[in-house]
Amino acid sequence: MAWVISPLVLIYAFLAGLRTVGDPDLGWQLATGRWIVQHHQIPYTDVLSYTARGQEWIYPVLSQVIQYSCYVLGGYSLLSWLGAIASTGTIAILLRRGNVVTRLLAVAAVPPIALRTAPRSEMFTEVLFAAFLSVLWFYHRSGRGPLWALPPLMCLWANLHLGFISGLGLCIAYVLLELGEMLFTNQRAAAFGRLRHASVWLLATVMATLLNPWGPRIYVAITRQAEIMRIHGRWIVEWLPVPFTPIRLTQALDWRDGRSAVWWLMAAALLAILVAVYRRRFVAGALLGMSVYLVLHAM
Repeated sequence: MAWVISPLVLIYAFLAGLRTVGDPDLGWQLATGRWIVQHHQIPYTDVLSYTARGQEWIYPVLSQVIQYSCYVLGGYSLLSWLGAIASTGTIAILLRRGNVVTRLLAVAAVPPIALRTAPRSEMFTEVLFAAFLSVLWFYHRSGRGPLWALPPLMCLWANLHLGFISGLGLCIAYVLLELGEMLFTNQRAAAFGRLRHASVWLLATVMATLLNPWGPRIYVAITRQAEIMRIHGRWIVEWLPVPFTPIRLTQALDWRDGRSAVWWLMAAALLAILVAVYRRRFVAGALLGMSVYLVLHAM
């Protein structure tokens, strides 16, 4: 059954991601990429706006150069294809080692993933987040896997989008999972062995974030983003909390509305938390609970 579902899910992900380009962030990102290509340098101060011109500017530039290059080569059509490829790639990674349940959950995940892989810098975070999650979870469960891929992927990520901080969050989550396993005598030795082997690659992954034009100051941008979240939460859609209203809850039953998928995925996460507690995987359950909280905190 899995071999039937997987191609259908991938086709679904591609078609959902292939749509008219219209994200408001894409304009300034294309303009920045154009400026970099034309001037053969990276701007360290704001060069595009009127009100903040000359102020310090920190933002990963590789994604903007890639997007501008795609625009030059194929216009908005190629950018639309790039978003579809990102959507499909994210789902493909999630399906890589999954079972039938994973594939069914992937069907529900397609609409929100396709929404976040619209042509803009963030789409690279979706793909790389899925890659980090796949590598770390497989290693946690089996004790093997390409941990060596994490540092180069993180270096790439830190030059593509500020969402690389979520990759570090996944590394912390992995460490917590292993520490949770150490609470049980019969699992302690195996968990300690996995964590000891992974520690070198995890440290290299953290250090890889510094391989960018700003070095450690890339974290200044993260700090500024966190400081302005209160303002962003008032008028930027993705930073708004999910409201619990009767109309909003009925959205979960409207299967034609792609936003209903978020509610079904949260329900699946809550069910998985109960299973984790039953199996005494308390840290895994707590991490899932945190993920649900984050979804409710910001769309």
